[in-house]
Amino acid sequence: WNERRYKTLPLHPSEKEGTPTDLSWGYSNRSAGLGMDALPTMEGEMVAVLLFKPNSTAMATIEALADGAQARVWLNETLPAVLPYVRDADLQRFVERPVARLPSFQMVEGDIHRSTSDGGGAVVLLGDCIKAVKPYFGQGANSA
Repeated sequence: WNERRYKTLPLHPSEKEGTPTDLSWGYSNRSAGLGMDALPTMEGEMVAVLLFKPNSTAMATIEALADGAQARVWLNETLPAVLPYVRDADLQRFVERPVARLPSFQMVEGDIHRSTSDGGGAVVLLGDCIKAVKPYFGQGANSA
Protein backbone atom coordinates (compact mmCIF):
# COMPACT_ATOMS: atom_id res chain seq x y z
CA TRP A 1 0.00 0.00 0.00
CA ASN A 2 1.11 3.50 -0.75
CA GLU A 3 -0.82 5.52 1.82
CA ARG A 4 -0.38 9.30 1.82
CA ARG A 5 -1.58 12.33 3.73
CA TYR A 6 -1.82 15.79 2.21
CA LYS A 7 -2.49 19.47 2.64
CA THR A 8 -3.31 21.93 -0.09
CA LEU A 9 -1.88 25.40 -0.64
CA PRO A 10 -2.99 27.95 -3.24
CA LEU A 11 -0.24 29.28 -5.50
CA HIS A 12 -0.47 32.48 -7.53
CA PRO A 13 1.81 32.23 -10.59
CA SER A 14 -0.18 34.93 -12.38
CA GLU A 15 1.31 37.47 -9.96
CA LYS A 16 4.84 36.81 -11.27
CA GLU A 17 5.27 38.05 -14.83
CA GLY A 18 6.39 35.40 -17.29
CA THR A 19 5.38 32.43 -15.12
CA PRO A 20 3.33 29.82 -17.02
CA THR A 21 -0.08 29.26 -15.48
CA ASP A 22 -1.26 26.35 -17.61
CA LEU A 23 1.24 23.66 -16.57
CA SER A 24 1.31 21.15 -13.74
CA TRP A 25 4.31 21.53 -11.45
CA GLY A 26 6.00 18.77 -9.50
CA TYR A 27 8.63 19.00 -6.79
CA SER A 28 10.17 16.53 -4.39
CA ASN A 29 12.29 16.90 -1.27
CA ARG A 30 13.31 13.36 -0.43
CA SER A 31 15.27 14.30 2.69
CA ALA A 32 12.12 15.95 4.13
CA GLY A 33 9.87 13.10 2.93
CA LEU A 34 7.72 15.56 1.02
CA GLY A 35 6.36 15.71 -2.51
CA MET A 36 4.31 18.39 -4.20
CA ASP A 37 2.13 18.42 -7.28
CA ALA A 38 0.59 21.74 -8.32
CA LEU A 39 -2.37 21.74 -10.66
CA PRO A 40 -3.69 24.72 -12.64
CA THR A 41 -7.17 26.04 -11.97
CA MET A 42 -9.65 27.53 -14.42
CA GLU A 43 -8.91 30.96 -12.93
CA GLY A 44 -5.23 30.80 -13.91
CA GLU A 45 -3.95 30.08 -10.43
CA MET A 46 -2.74 26.76 -9.02
CA VAL A 47 -3.44 24.42 -6.13
CA ALA A 48 -0.40 22.72 -4.63
CA VAL A 49 -0.98 19.31 -3.07
CA LEU A 50 1.76 18.60 -0.51
CA LEU A 51 2.07 14.84 -0.04
CA PHE A 52 3.68 12.96 2.84
CA LYS A 53 3.44 9.60 4.57
CA PRO A 54 1.37 9.15 7.72
CA ASN A 55 3.36 9.32 10.96
CA SER A 56 6.36 10.75 9.09
CA THR A 57 8.66 13.56 10.16
CA ALA A 58 7.09 15.73 7.45
CA MET A 59 3.61 15.15 8.88
CA ALA A 60 4.76 15.89 12.44
CA THR A 61 6.48 19.08 11.30
CA ILE A 62 3.45 20.28 9.33
CA GLU A 63 1.09 19.55 12.21
CA ALA A 64 3.38 21.46 14.62
CA LEU A 65 3.31 24.69 12.59
CA ALA A 66 1.72 27.38 14.77
CA ASP A 67 1.19 30.18 12.27
CA GLY A 68 1.81 31.45 8.76
CA ALA A 69 5.22 32.86 9.68
CA GLN A 70 6.42 29.42 10.80
CA ALA A 71 4.95 27.91 7.64
CA ARG A 72 6.94 30.40 5.53
CA VAL A 73 10.20 29.44 7.30
CA TRP A 74 9.40 25.74 6.84
CA LEU A 75 8.57 26.19 3.14
CA ASN A 76 11.80 28.15 2.65
CA GLU A 77 13.69 25.13 4.01
CA THR A 78 11.74 22.40 2.21
CA LEU A 79 10.10 23.81 -0.95
CA PRO A 80 11.81 27.17 -1.60
CA ALA A 81 10.78 27.24 -5.28
CA VAL A 82 7.12 27.80 -4.36
CA LEU A 83 7.62 30.73 -1.96
CA PRO A 84 7.40 33.48 -4.61
CA TYR A 85 3.87 32.27 -5.45
CA VAL A 86 2.47 32.05 -1.90
CA ARG A 87 0.48 34.73 -0.11
CA ASP A 88 0.76 35.22 3.67
CA ALA A 89 -3.00 34.78 4.16
CA ASP A 90 -2.84 31.44 2.32
CA LEU A 91 -0.03 30.27 4.62
CA GLN A 92 -2.17 31.00 7.67
CA ARG A 93 -5.08 29.01 6.19
CA PHE A 94 -2.62 26.19 5.34
CA VAL A 95 -1.65 25.98 9.03
CA GLU A 96 -5.29 26.05 10.19
CA ARG A 97 -6.51 23.43 7.70
CA PRO A 98 -6.32 19.85 9.01
CA VAL A 99 -4.22 17.16 7.34
CA ALA A 100 -6.33 15.12 4.92
CA ARG A 101 -6.02 11.48 3.90
CA LEU A 102 -5.76 10.13 0.37
CA PRO A 103 -7.34 6.73 -0.14
CA SER A 104 -4.81 3.92 -0.22
CA PHE A 105 -3.99 2.64 -3.66
CA GLN A 106 -1.74 0.06 -5.18
CA MET A 107 -0.73 -1.10 -8.64
CA VAL A 108 -2.92 -3.83 -10.04
CA GLU A 109 -1.80 -5.78 -13.07
CA GLY A 110 -3.69 -8.13 -15.34
CA ASP A 111 -6.35 -8.15 -18.02
CA ILE A 112 -8.21 -4.94 -18.61
CA HIS A 113 -11.20 -6.68 -20.23
CA ARG A 114 -12.24 -10.05 -18.90
CA SER A 115 -15.32 -12.25 -19.11
CA THR A 116 -16.55 -13.50 -15.78
CA SER A 117 -16.39 -17.23 -15.15
CA ASP A 118 -19.98 -17.45 -13.88
CA GLY A 119 -21.42 -16.23 -17.18
CA GLY A 120 -22.39 -12.88 -15.71
CA GLY A 121 -20.99 -10.94 -18.63
CA ALA A 122 -17.88 -8.86 -18.99
CA VAL A 123 -16.26 -6.02 -17.12
CA VAL A 124 -14.81 -3.03 -18.92
CA LEU A 125 -12.65 -0.44 -17.19
CA LEU A 126 -12.45 3.02 -18.73
CA GLY A 127 -10.59 6.25 -18.15
CA ASP A 128 -8.36 6.91 -15.19
CA CYS A 129 -9.21 3.60 -13.51
CA ILE A 130 -7.15 1.65 -16.08
CA LYS A 131 -3.84 3.38 -15.48
CA ALA A 132 -1.63 4.33 -12.59
CA VAL A 133 -2.76 7.86 -11.76
CA LYS A 134 -2.88 9.85 -8.57
CA PRO A 135 -6.46 9.98 -7.27
CA TYR A 136 -6.63 13.78 -7.40
CA PHE A 137 -5.56 13.79 -11.07
CA GLY A 138 -8.83 12.10 -12.13
CA GLN A 139 -10.08 14.72 -14.54
CA GLY A 140 -12.12 12.50 -16.86
CA ALA A 141 -15.46 11.30 -15.49
CA ASN A 142 -15.02 13.51 -12.40
CA SER A 143 -15.37 16.59 -14.60
CA ALA A 144 -18.18 15.32 -16.83
